Amino acid sequence: MIPEHPVGKQSQDGAHDVPNVPKAAAELLYKGLASARAILDGLASALKTDAGAAFAEPVLGAIALVRAKDPATWARAKTVLQKAKVSVKEVEKASRKYDNRGVHLVQPGAMPAAITAGALLGDDCPAPELAMPPGFSLREDATTKMFQDRDENGEKTMHEVVIAHAPVLIAARLRDIDLGTESLDIRFRRSDGWHKVVVDRAVALDSRQITQLASRGFPVASTNAQYLVEYLHDLEGLNFHQIPTTRSTSHLGWQGKEGELGFLCGQTLILPNGFIALHDDREDGASAPIVFVGSAPGDEQIADSIYAKGSMAGWLLAIRPIAKFPRVLLGLYVSFVPPLLRILGAPNLIIDWWNRTSTGKTTVLRVAASVWGNPDEQAPDSFIGCWDATPVFIERASSVVTGLPLLLDETKRAKDSKLVGKVLYEVAQGRGRSRGNVKGIARTGAWRTALLSTGESPATSFTQDGGTRARVLEIHGHPFDHADEETAKLVHKLNLDLKTHFGHAGLLFVKWLVENRSLWEEFAETYRILVGQFSEMLPADHSRINLAVVNRLAHAAAAIHFASICAHAAIDDLPCGLDDPLEAIWRDIVAATGEASGEERALRQVLSWAHSRQETFRGRHRPQSQVNGSWSGRWDKADHWTFIAFYPHVLKRLLADFEFEPDAILAGWKERGWLDVGPSRGFDKSTRVGKLNPFLIVIRREAIDAMESES
Repeated sequence: MIPEHPVGKQSQDGAHDVPNVPKAAAELLYKGLASARAILDGLASALKTDAGAAFAEPVLGAIALVRAKDPATWARAKTVLQKAKVSVKEVEKASRKYDNRGVHLVQPGAMPAAITAGALLGDDCPAPELAMPPGFSLREDATTKMFQDRDENGEKTMHEVVIAHAPVLIAARLRDIDLGTESLDIRFRRSDGWHKVVVDRAVALDSRQITQLASRGFPVASTNAQYLVEYLHDLEGLNFHQIPTTRSTSHLGWQGKEGELGFLCGQTLILPNGFIALHDDREDGASAPIVFVGSAPGDEQIADSIYAKGSMAGWLLAIRPIAKFPRVLLGLYVSFVPPLLRILGAPNLIIDWWNRTSTGKTTVLRVAASVWGNPDEQAPDSFIGCWDATPVFIERASSVVTGLPLLLDETKRAKDSKLVGKVLYEVAQGRGRSRGNVKGIARTGAWRTALLSTGESPATSFTQDGGTRARVLEIHGHPFDHADEETAKLVHKLNLDLKTHFGHAGLLFVKWLVENRSLWEEFAETYRILVGQFSEMLPADHSRINLAVVNRLAHAAAAIHFASICAHAAIDDLPCGLDDPLEAIWRDIVAATGEASGEERALRQVLSWAHSRQETFRGRHRPQSQVNGSWSGRWDKADHWTFIAFYPHVLKRLLADFEFEPDAILAGWKERGWLDVGPSRGFDKSTRVGKLNPFLIVIRREAIDAMESES
């Protein structure tokens, strides 16, 4: 219920309220104003042929109405009269006999209705009930403000000034369910119709920041920003309780702390009852479906890539051939994993397909992308991304697609090889980089996702971080088993069909999860059992297997296996058997864990360098061959040595050049007992070099001998 406050009076919360005017009376007023404006729009033309046209009964009636209800139109009419050299005073005097005639528009004692946007703009107005704040008005091509000054006789007069070259309205208020921040859905009209811009309320109501919207076509410039902000502020205040408030979010996937508010796929929301609500199916108020509002324009592009095209039957027919290719089928099932991560309590998953020739790796990503959205990587709205991106973009994309897969094609296209390692680490951790500015600490992005990557070499070859490498499933080989002409034809047809039919399976999958919410605890228990089973799936000779790495990868394998079970339960006629999707390649993945760890690889490379530079170490140098300050360290002669000692700056530079993280590697060496450290508990130790005792990093001979014996 709207309180009965007069226009301009503030309620207790500080917002202006709309007068309580009967709806039928308001509609009569709208029609009367529309007719009056139409009559006065033709006044200039009529006066060219007949100066007495201003005193015709319809014109005088229209003038009487706009004098009372529409000051902006009256100001424009006076300008027309003045240009035609018709006395404004005489016309105004003549029109007074029409004052208060006709239908009583309001009840006795009630305030007159404020003019509305619908009355000023007509039937296509997107927010017709908005009341215009005093002193402002709208035209089909402008937003205007009335200013008071004095005429040549010193009498007060009003004139109209355009403050925006388009009518501007507030259609809705959006409140973020996670942050509590508010945005405004602002509409403005151009020659091709109404346009929409959703903007942070703090930006819309700041004359210095609102000019940012100029690049999005909004009618603002530094010269009109102040008046436009004043108009938006007054418009919102006057219509505070009239403007619908919708819940919004800046990320996709599960909404609410426990996903109790549904799951957002692009602009489509799967509600808690399983109903699929399109982005246009909105209700007013706190119960409204959640809509996506990106923190940046690029966020909207990601959300727009997730949609359906073609038919579910067409998609099922398209993917039928992949049933006999385990590596491709794996990509399909991995795409279903992200919505399950929160339910299962599983860590983020990274899987990488690599092979040195063009054999269908990108097609694996297209199959995975087709579950949710557009799989055409060349389309502007493609769901497939590329490693040729900035770290900030990939971090933003991860934050947006939480609960959905992140797909990045071709690691070789990364502008900086270190980017790949950085992204692998952050995806595995599930959190972005903490940032701050002069205003405070920025919100850190967090996500639950599965990263699907392709390349010509393993993604893990771009990082020496052992923890990250242990969280990546590397899939080597031809995804379609062969790279022959027959396979090329199959892949070509598959790609064509996927571009025609996509985006249906993901919606059905999440709908099934929502409808089976009562089983989520059982799902989590089954997942934990599967983790144990995969941890025990070892080859007969597993002496060289890294069991810690196997245990980590078992979480990913269990999530993929369980996703395949759920996918078959959710989607009828899925054209592939309900076999373990990892059965054919799991043992190969496990065998690869026997490869040297990051600490071992680092030590081997450092030793290789030391053997090639023996003359730079005190003890193995040639007489007079070195000068002070250019030594690498100390390494005693022949078989009498018990250690190799490096100056810290030399060793750390070496490790960095080999693309290792020096402090992480040294910490690992120390933990494994490979370093002889001093009482300070750091990495170094006071060591005799000539007549000096500098602090060097001392690598024990026992560690080196053990390493060389395994080679």
